[in-house]
This record gives sequence, structure tokens and C-alpha cells, in this order.
Amino acid sequence: MEVRDFSLSMFDRYAASIERSGYRRPSPEVGLVVAGVSSNGVAGYVAKVDDGGSIGSELSRIDLKRAAASHRTPFELLQFAVNDDFQAVELWHEFERSIGGVNSLRWSPGLRDRLGVAPCSDDELMRNAEVIDRSKGLVLLDRWEWWHVRSRGLEGVLLDVMEESGVDGVVSLLAALVGESRRVA
Repeated sequence: MEVRDFSLSMFDRYAASIERSGYRRPSPEVGLVVAGVSSNGVAGYVAKVDDGGSIGSELSRIDLKRAAASHRTPFELLQFAVNDDFQAVELWHEFERSIGGVNSLRWSPGLRDRLGVAPCSDDELMRNAEVIDRSKGLVLLDRWEWWHVRSRGLEGVLLDVMEESGVDGVVSLLAALVGESRRVA
């Protein structure tokens, strides 16, 4: 299948999804870009993680992404909105409405079972926020800890520390940020 045919096919699915959510049909020129990729292109994308970036940051730090040319990412819109760009405010609100209830990261099929992680709501997680389970490599942050991480822009650092130093590294980082010891299970 040619890139153009694939793009049109994917656009129809994308547009139908947008319309099912109650929004107007998007223009085929914006919103969904499908491009052919060579092995060099894939290698370049993977290499940016090798050059000091991390998989955690690549997956979770949408706020670090930059749009091409005259486009804006949601977080670039937010920056313009904060600086009294009223069109950006309207676009940001449209973005908020469109992503309500959408997860940016999802469990791969079977991964919860392999890791022994039971499904639970955000509220259930928060009720048990102090628990650290070394056997599963889990650290659940409470709102205060998460605020300390987010307010300093350390989300990617937190993931890097977990990747490199495990639970003990995360506990140390949180203690340094918050200044309190945590209960360990």
C-alpha cells in the first residue's frame, strides 16, 4: 500500500473518531500526518534516545515536544495562552475537552498479569500512595511528592532514576525533594 492510500485510510478512521466525540470533521491537511520512513529515519529516531535521552522521557514528556513550522503542540498553546493569546486560550480549552478521559499511556495486553499488578482507579492508588513494593519495583507518589517532582520539571529524571537505580534511587530522590522518609513495604 502506498503512503498516500494508507494516509487516507487512517484519516477516515481518525476523522470518524473525532466526529463520534462530538467535534467537527477535521481537515485532511491537519491533525494526522502519515509519512514514509526509511531505516535511516527510524535509526535517527532511536538514536535520539541513545544520545542522552531516555525511553521514559520520550514516552512521558510531551511537554518537551516542539511542533514543526507554524504548528503548535498543546503545551506550546498553553504557553501562548498564559501570555494572553486569546486564540490560544480557546484552542487550549478545545484540547482539554477533546482529551477528557483519554489515557496517554496504556498497559500492553497481558503486562499487568505478568507483573502481578491489579487494575485500580486513581482514587484507589491515592488511598495507598505511601506504599513502596520493592518486589514489584513500584513506588506510588502522593500528591505532595508528585507536586515536588512536577514543579521542578523532574518527571523524566524520576523515570531515569527508576531505570538506573530502582526503588532505592527513587526513594532517595523523593527524600531529597520532600525532606521526609517513606514507609517501605
